[in-house]
Amino acid sequence: IVTLSDLHIGKWGDYGKDLFESAEKDSAEVLWLNGDIFEPDADPLPDVEDYLKRAGKLHSQYDHVVWVAGNNDLELDILKGPVTNYAEEFGSVLESFGIHLLDRSPLVTGDIVLVGNIGWSNGGLWEPSIASSEWPNSPDVNKEYTETFFQKLFGDRWDITSPLFFQQVQSNLAAHVEATKDKRVVLGTHYCTSKKLVLYGDRPKYDYLNWYMGFEADELYKVAEPELALVGHTHRNQTVMVGSTMVHNISGVKELTSFQI
Repeated sequence: IVTLSDLHIGKWGDYGKDLFESAEKDSAEVLWLNGDIFEPDADPLPDVEDYLKRAGKLHSQYDHVVWVAGNNDLELDILKGPVTNYAEEFGSVLESFGIHLLDRSPLVTGDIVLVGNIGWSNGGLWEPSIASSEWPNSPDVNKEYTETFFQKLFGDRWDITSPLFFQQVQSNLAAHVEATKDKRVVLGTHYCTSKKLVLYGDRPKYDYLNWYMGFEADELYKVAEPELALVGHTHRNQTVMVGSTMVHNISGVKELTSFQI
């Protein structure tokens, strides 16, 4: 499995573009795109359709090209419908290019099932900052800021409160995991799955942003028992143990990351 996450093509110079091109020169059974491949605020915005065509053409080198939605993927102009329908809408777009969106459905290959999902942010990774500032520093204020942020970001497409949206995402992933108990599992989420995967300190802005980083996934991993667990989102490449599961953050790398199971 060759993995790419958080390329944010169009941001940070040629960083994301170069990594994508590296994947075009490689080969494996699976190319796993773990979200936030594009930067929605890039100026100029990269040609998203061109990159999707290029990804779809990689079936000559990869048996499967799969995608896990990232939070920035939901902002792409190719999506017009309500955010609650992101898996169906984004899945249909990717399918037209020969790419499988794991948020929409798992993918079985031999005795292995690939399970992926954007994951969720429920405030579970947040801790109060040790330094005072204008940044929110309490759960109640954070919840209010979160809802305002999503409403401003998505406008009319934000058709649900953020807690209910993330509950929907969580329910979808639980159903996918439940349906794959007889298989060897590779499980990836875009959002982080442990406090071990975020930074804490005396920088209030970043301590506040930990609210958005993800959720604690000990129980998820106990149920799914993945042989390989992947996350992204923080642009911080590292490997940690979450319970008895080894979790790999594949974002923030400078060259391709690959795994063999």
